[in-house]
Amino acid sequence: MTTLEVILAIVIVLLFVIRFKRGIAEPFNAYYYNRVKYNTPINRKEYRLVNDTLGTRFTYYNALSDDGKGRFVNRCVHVLRAMKFVGKEELEVTLEMKVTVAAAFAQVGYRLDKYVPDYLHTILIYPKPFYIEQIDKVLKGGVTPNGFMAISWFDLDHGFQLPHDGYNLGLHEVAHAFKISAQHQATEKDFFSFYIERWLQITDYEYQRIRNGLPSALREYAGTNPHEFFAVCIEHFFEVPQAFHQALPDVFNHMCVLLNQNPLNTTGDYELTEAYIKSVNLDPNRIKMPLVKMRK
Repeated sequence: MTTLEVILAIVIVLLFVIRFKRGIAEPFNAYYYNRVKYNTPINRKEYRLVNDTLGTRFTYYNALSDDGKGRFVNRCVHVLRAMKFVGKEELEVTLEMKVTVAAAFAQVGYRLDKYVPDYLHTILIYPKPFYIEQIDKVLKGGVTPNGFMAISWFDLDHGFQLPHDGYNLGLHEVAHAFKISAQHQATEKDFFSFYIERWLQITDYEYQRIRNGLPSALREYAGTNPHEFFAVCIEHFFEVPQAFHQALPDVFNHMCVLLNQNPLNTTGDYELTEAYIKSVNLDPNRIKMPLVKMRK
């Protein structure tokens, strides 16, 4: 062999070793964060199934660090354990369907201490929009105060296939679930349950604009009632955060406080930083954000 051939052979071997080691390290890191750091009740096979579903469906998940993905998977698994999933109209509920629902909860509650509403216990998954005889309406989704969420798989799936159009049924219905849960906290309210009242006060000006038929960055449906206004804002917050921030900065900023995350911080696991809050508070045209103790 010539000297050049020897060098090329050595380079090829080194590249193979590096790739082999990386292939071991990456799954190990993921498993470490889920089993060791976050104590997630999941085995390797289950992890791969959950991770593969999240990796192919969720742009939010893919932007996270290894540690951030560990937190996200941990929350998904706890939602999966906490909820009963029931297929309606002969629909067979798959793991992909369950993980997609769980991930919507994990995304909205990614940096909240409480991300599984206590009162919620059953997820009803329909193949398509469904008719509810009691109200004589066809619905894509709904949440009841007695612990049921109903959702159309067709529309849930479609929402995550188009992650930047401002429409996402999963996030929309989870927003309803969180708001209902906050209303159930009569005593010892957590931060979300406390601050949502402040958020509604701050954003009432935009809600009233929509109610009065004035132009808004939010779709007309947001003016139906305060519940739908909040749910539509959640959709915009995650799906089109830059446009939402530009059009309605106070609504966006105080939703950052409410959810303890900033979807514009895509390189920092969506952390709401003290630096961001201080920069907002320097602007005299903005409603000041509270410098609460930063929750991780």
